[in-house]
Amino acid sequence: MSVTISTDVFCDQCGNWIEGVTGAKPRHKEARRVAKEAGWSYHPSHGYQDLCPPCAADKMRAKEVPQ
Repeated sequence: MSVTISTDVFCDQCGNWIEGVTGAKPRHKEARRVAKEAGWSYHPSHGYQDLCPPCAADKMRAKEVPQ
């Protein structure tokens, strides 16, 4: 018997997700690297939230519009 762990990244805004990495240990850094290569965002300007590309774009547009 073997066990594998899937470490995926979920958007903190909408719940969308991207498949990260699978292996014997959880690997959040590698999963975030995979997500970043696909256009995802994890940055201080977004409150250290994992954001899918559409949500990251919405967040940036909201900062550009004076409120």
